[in-house]
Parts: sequence; structure tokens; C-alpha cells
Amino acid sequence: MNSFTGLAEQIFAAINHPVFLPILWLAAGFVGGTLVSVLWGRFIHTVIARDRDGRLDRIGLGFVLGVGRIVIWLFALMIVAHAIPMLNKVATALLASVSIVSIVIGLAAQSTLSNLVAGLGLVFYRPFRIGDKLQVTAPTGLEMGTVESVNLGYTVLSTFDNRRIVVPNAVIATSTTVNHTAVDPRILARVPFSIAPDADIDRARAVAIGLANAHPGVVGIVGCPVVALSAFGVDLSLRVWAADASTAATVLCDLLEQIKARFDSDGIALSFPSQSAVSNGRPNSAV
Repeated sequence: MNSFTGLAEQIFAAINHPVFLPILWLAAGFVGGTLVSVLWGRFIHTVIARDRDGRLDRIGLGFVLGVGRIVIWLFALMIVAHAIPMLNKVATALLASVSIVSIVIGLAAQSTLSNLVAGLGLVFYRPFRIGDKLQVTAPTGLEMGTVESVNLGYTVLSTFDNRRIVVPNAVIATSTTVNHTAVDPRILARVPFSIAPDADIDRARAVAIGLANAHPGVVGIVGCPVVALSAFGVDLSLRVWAADASTAATVLCDLLEQIKARFDSDGIALSFPSQSAVSNGRPNSAV
């Protein structure tokens, strides 16, 4: 009995120790903040999963998720600060000098805050949505990618060759971007080809349009006009609507290959630049 009483007294003494309670509150704040943050994230992802018709804005939900987690951790920090006397005094002192602290933090995190404010503008004005095809200016030049995510600081695009372009929200908000799918996901694909000067233009045009109509990625035919005349032949441009930006590249490559094979089998001559070499006053064959 005496041993049990002594153990209980030691436990109560440890609990009442001035170091134990702050550690306990810090642990409780960390565990509680983590738990609530995880539950908040699961709630937002459940809402997104149930929105199968895409009525909710994914970018806005992403910002709600990020801002919600910041609020959760700030609230947990405030509870811990008020529960621990030492931190409560520190918090009171910080509040007394909040103007100076805010100026210092504002100067140190100017770019971060500008990205945050720009991100809020993207959520409010919605110039693009998740899944849109954007053309942006990167250090490698003009790049086109699919909007993969928009968080509190950056917009992430995925390219067709599986690269990730990370653009600060402030750059997105202050630069010109081309949205290829904002209204209509279709993309105009131009398939250029040239035929010999003596080839039948109408026949070549009919063959090219027929191949385009049979392609599964083509959703509409615009036309196949003559765009240029040269010393080597007649230049035509087959113009078709592809289903989307990623399909347009496939349509272009497929139709170029099919036009070449079909023209060869039908006897429609393609034009190629040629030169005639003259040796000792006698013309040689074209090169």
C-alpha cells in the first residue's frame, strides 16, 4: 500500500512539475492540430470525389484546403500559447510589438505574400481551371502544359513529355498566358504538304480530306486551301479540328504519314526542292 501511495505521489509530482505541463500542452497541440488537419484534408478530398459532374471549382477547393490548414495550426498555436504561462507572456509581448513584426515579416516574405494574393485572384477571376491547356513563357521558351494543381504559392503544369512546369502565381497573374481550352477544347491542326506543279490539285485535296475524315482524332474539317505557289510545286494546308491539344500532335503526325503513303499508291507526286548541276556545259540529272 505504501509503495502504491508513493508511486501515485511521484506521478502527481511529475505532472505538477513546471516542465511537464508545457511539454504536455505542446504534444497535445501538435497531435490535435495534425488530427484536425488530416480530417479537414479528407473532408475536402471527399467533396471533390463526390463532385463527379465537375460543378465545383477544383482551384477554389485547393485554396480552401490550404487556408483551412493554416487556420487550424494558428488556432492550435493560440491555444497552446494561452495554456502555457511562459508562452502567454511571450505572445503578449509580441502583440505589443505587432506593428514592427508585421513590417519585418512583410519585407522578408514579400514574394510569398504576392504569390498568395495572386493565387486568391486566380481563384476569384478563374482565368483557367484544373485540366486546361495553358501556353506560358518559361526559361526554355514557350511551353504548353495541362494545369495539374494550383496551391497557395505556385501553379503546376504537366507537359506532354511528363515534365512539370512550376510557375509562381504572381508570374501567372502578371504575364500573358494562352488558354487553349477555356471555351472549346478543340484545337485547329494544320497539316502542310506540297504536290508537284503538274499534279491534280482537286484529286490531292479530296484524298487528304478523305484521310482526315477517317481519322478518329478529327472532329471537323475546315478545308484544304492552296496557300502558296513555288518553283517546286503547289503548297496546300489541310486544316482540321482535333479533339483537344494533346490529340492535335497525333493527328498531324498520322495525317502526314498517311498522305505520303496514299499519294505514293495513287500516283500523286509530292514536290521536293531540286537543283540541276551543269558540268562542262552539259546538264546533269536533277539533284
